[in-house]
Amino acid sequence: MDNVESVENEYQITIKNSVYRLSRVASAALERWFSFTGTQDELPVFRAIDKHENISLQPLDDSSIYRILRRASDLLQLANNHHFAGNSIRVGAAQELSKQGLKVREIQDFGRWLSPAMPAQYVGYSGTSESEKMKFKALIPWQ
Repeated sequence: MDNVESVENEYQITIKNSVYRLSRVASAALERWFSFTGTQDELPVFRAIDKHENISLQPLDDSSIYRILRRASDLLQLANNHHFAGNSIRVGAAQELSKQGLKVREIQDFGRWLSPAMPAQYVGYSGTSESEKMKFKALIPWQ
């Protein structure tokens, strides 16, 4: 957990060379999570919880994240065609950053995207998104 640090009653997380400061709400949620898990350096921050409410020592895996999103969709009684998916978190984050006034390139850097294509799509700039996607498409001549 050397990548999580408390600064002025809010947490910040370092991923590679980028530092992400959490909101007060997210910091409070993380603090509550730490009240259950403790803050051992050698253990991952986000870990699975089994059906008996035992907290695992292993990190969350793709399957765990899928189940968390599925459960949230069910609790919110979302229609089947509106359930959360794996990229829902990134879409929501991109849209929130856009509302806060960040430009597509800043959102790209913040989200560690290699291209501005997806953040542009997520915030509604379909023209920019499509032109960026075209940079990755190769034209194959007819044979």
